[in-house]
Amino acid sequence: MRSPASGIYTMRLARRKFLRLAAGAVGLLTVSPIANAQSYPNRTVRVVVGFPAGQAIDISARLMAEWLQQRLGQSFIVENRPGAAANVATEMVARSPADGYTLLIISSNNVINTTLYGTVDFAREIAPIATFGRGYQVLNVNNSLPVKTVPELIAFAKAHPGKLNMASPGIGSAGHVAGEMFKMMTGVNMLHVPYRGSVPALTDLISGQVQVMFDNLPSSIEHIRAGGIRALAVTPAARSQALSDVPTIGESVPGYVGGGWSGIGAPANTPNEIIDLLNREVNAALADPTIKGRLENMGSPVLMMSPAEFRKLIAEETERWAKVIKFANIKPGVIPPWTFRNVPFLEIAGARPRRRGDRMSNCVVGSGGFELPCSVIVEHSVECCDHFSHDGDDDDLGFVSAPGRRLEKALRAGLYRLALKAAL
Repeated sequence: MRSPASGIYTMRLARRKFLRLAAGAVGLLTVSPIANAQSYPNRTVRVVVGFPAGQAIDISARLMAEWLQQRLGQSFIVENRPGAAANVATEMVARSPADGYTLLIISSNNVINTTLYGTVDFAREIAPIATFGRGYQVLNVNNSLPVKTVPELIAFAKAHPGKLNMASPGIGSAGHVAGEMFKMMTGVNMLHVPYRGSVPALTDLISGQVQVMFDNLPSSIEHIRAGGIRALAVTPAARSQALSDVPTIGESVPGYVGGGWSGIGAPANTPNEIIDLLNREVNAALADPTIKGRLENMGSPVLMMSPAEFRKLIAEETERWAKVIKFANIKPGVIPPWTFRNVPFLEIAGARPRRRGDRMSNCVVGSGGFELPCSVIVEHSVECCDHFSHDGDDDDLGFVSAPGRRLEKALRAGLYRLALKAAL
C-alpha cells in the first residue's frame, strides 16, 4: 500500500510532465507559422483577380504569376472571380487562411469600395505586399463630339447641361470616381452610364451611344492609337510616357489629380516572411526590362514600394476617394431612371425561375454593365413571356435578358417585381 506522501509525489511528477508537454505544444504552435513561411511555397498558390480575364489588371496579374512561378518553383494559378466591383474576390481572399497560398490582385477599386460598400474593411483585412504600377485614367470622347481640349469639353457640357452621357467601367470604378471628381471641380452636368467593364463601355463610346468616358489607359490605348476615340487628357499629375502629347487634366483644371495603382495583397496576418519574400520577387520583376516594358507599353508605369509604403498609400487613397464619393453621393444599388433609355440590354442573373411565385434570392440586375444585387419574385414564368430568353441548363445558374425598353414595359406591367436588398 502506497503512502499518502508517495501519492502526492507521483501527482507532482505527472503534473510536471503535463506542463512540459503543454509547453512543448505551445512552442510547436508558435514555431509552426515560421516553419511554414521558411518552406513557402511548397504547393500551388492561387492569385485571385476580381475582374474578367483580358482586362489590363488581369494581364498584369498573369505577368506576375508567371514570374513568381519561374522564380519560386511552384505553380501560381490566376483565378478570375469578377462581381460586385471586385468585392466578391476581396471577401473570398479576406476569409481565406493567412498562409500565403491565396493572394489577391488589388487596385484603387478596393479602397473606393471601402467607402462605397463598407462590406470589407480593406485596410484591416488585406495585407499589402507589393505594387505593380501607377494607374493612369484617360478622358476619352467620341470622335464626333466637337471638342479637342478639356476647356472645350467643359464649355460644351455647360452649354448643353445633361446632354452628354459619361460612361465608366462600373459604379464605384476608378473611372467613375475620376469622372465624378471632374464634375465636382468643373461644375459640369453629365449623366453617368455604368457598364460591366471597359470593353462594352468602349464599344458604345466608339459607336456614339455615349460621348465621354473616363477609362484606365491600358484598356483605351490601342483604340486611341488606332484613332477610334479621341483622348483629351490623362488624370494623374504627370503626363504618360505612352501618350506624351496628351496633357493632364490638371493643366486645365488646377488641383485635379487622379490616377490609380495596382498591386498584390494577402489575407491579414499572413507571416511577414512570406510578405517580404513576395515583395522582393515582385520588385525584381518590375526591374526586369521585359516585364517593365510590357507594363509601360500598356500605359502603366512601374511602381515599386515596400509593404509599409504600400500600406500608407492605401490609407491616403481611402481618405481621398471617400471625399469624392460622399460629395457626389455615389450609392450602390440604385438604378437611375434613364438606364433603360441609354443602355440596350438588361439581365437578371440567378437561378432559373420555374413557376409563378418563385423567388430568385441572390440575383444581379445588370444594365449594360451595371450590377445590382436584388431578389426577383416571378409573377409569370419565363416560358410564358416571349420578351425573355434563358441562357443555361435547367438546373444551372443562368440569366434572362431582353431589350431594355421591352423589359421596362414588362416591369411596369407587373410581370416581374424587383425587391432590392442591401448590396452584398
